[in-house]
Amino acid sequence: MSLSKEAKESLEAFRRSVEQRAADAADAAGAQRADDAKRTEQIPLFEAVFYDVQPKDDQHTMEHPFFALGKRADKKVRTFVDAHGRKTTVTPSHTGLATIYDKDLLHFVVSHLMHAKNNDDPIAPRVRIVANDLLEFAKRGDGADSYKRLIPALDRLAGTRIKTEIETNGKVITKAFGWIDGYEVISAKNGKLYEFTVTLPPWVYNAILGDEVLSIGRDYFDLGPLERRLYELARKHLGRQSEWKIAIDKLKAKAVGENGTVKRFRFELRGVIAKGGIPGFQITLTDADLVIFTRASQALPTP
Repeated sequence: MSLSKEAKESLEAFRRSVEQRAADAADAAGAQRADDAKRTEQIPLFEAVFYDVQPKDDQHTMEHPFFALGKRADKKVRTFVDAHGRKTTVTPSHTGLATIYDKDLLHFVVSHLMHAKNNDDPIAPRVRIVANDLLEFAKRGDGADSYKRLIPALDRLAGTRIKTEIETNGKVITKAFGWIDGYEVISAKNGKLYEFTVTLPPWVYNAILGDEVLSIGRDYFDLGPLERRLYELARKHLGRQSEWKIAIDKLKAKAVGENGTVKRFRFELRGVIAKGGIPGFQITLTDADLVIFTRASQALPTP
């Protein structure tokens, strides 16, 4: 069946319209990428080149189980409400929640920025990192697998979304962000990652500006996932006090959230205690399911 002249002209006009819209969309996307790149370049760059810096941790991330502890992809949405009624929701990326080991990158960045800040050197939320320096800082090997794990870690940190809701003056203010706002990687043709640049969101960067961080011991990086969470909680809540007491169900909520049962958590906690607890702290579990943290004899890191 042949088309009439009018039908052919109409079809051709439609084809040209589709092609033009596609070209316009491509131009707009290209312009947006250029604008994004220009805005990124305008953010000052901080070079994380110091050696032997004191490891630091953001106090806000020490309070709740923001990070996954397991090896399997955790795709469960988590919600926390603090003592002031402020709600925080953590939504995993398509590859899962950022893990407690992914958090080592934040430790590295926060530690270097605080080191510079304490020495009155200029700092910025955009940070360049040499991959080998990060691996050495976090006590990881320098094998090929260690480098390969960095890109998935960056993806989880950028993809995990944290949403905060604060009620004030009859209104609800909602903010959403990732653990990093974005990253840029330089690697060899064989895939080995040389260096990368990350940009911190205001929530994390403001904690640095406000000195809302605590020092952690280097032994932290030798610990397993649960031990790391227990260390973070003990470091934040015990501080310079003689002891910190908490019911085991409440400790579980702070340490691992809704994952698992109290019975399972009690079993794993006893395993940690049997191995000697965590560096700098001693843990006691009473028959009444009260968990008591006390300071060990060795000195804690300087705040």
